[in-house]
Amino acid sequence: MAAPPIFDMAENDAAGSEVQMWLEELGLGRYFGLLQAEGFDDFRIIRRATEEDVSELVTLCAMPRLHERQLRRALRDLHRKEAANGHTVAGEDEELVESNAGAGTPRSRGEPLPAAGSTWEVIGGRCAGGVLVRTAQDLKSPEASGRLGFRATVRELELIGTRLNFELVTGRGPKTGWVSIKVSGKDLLVRCSDPE
Repeated sequence: MAAPPIFDMAENDAAGSEVQMWLEELGLGRYFGLLQAEGFDDFRIIRRATEEDVSELVTLCAMPRLHERQLRRALRDLHRKEAANGHTVAGEDEELVESNAGAGTPRSRGEPLPAAGSTWEVIGGRCAGGVLVRTAQDLKSPEASGRLGFRATVRELELIGTRLNFELVTGRGPKTGWVSIKVSGKDLLVRCSDPE
């Protein structure tokens, strides 16, 4: 079997599809939906996955032992190739922190919530630093400047199918954007309250 390809992380516009192709080459394509729901749809995130993250994903996906071994072997190979090419995870982490610094701030505790719209809480993406946010409803629209953090709360501006247009209420993430509330049957956000 061919080794997983190395991708240029700075120019990775189709991160999810590349991760999906990589998993399919490993014979593990069936797990893409669950990994995507947990935020593992970008090689920058996969490269930073800790042993604990990988163990959680294996459990979440209910992977048989041979599939788990295949995934762990592929991740080791990916890390070895990146180390040989001079890629460093620490430098990327610093870049990610800078890019998320202005991604949105929570409201102050004294500021009232907007009157209309349900409140939702982020329950997915915990292992990956949050849920992927896009600038428009279309799943192929550009990604927002940061992810919606685990346990963040948002106010519903519009709900079309499983796509939620939101405004940040508390927590970390962009001030507004579009997210999927469910992927492959797994909830990423849950409704906390209905409008009064």
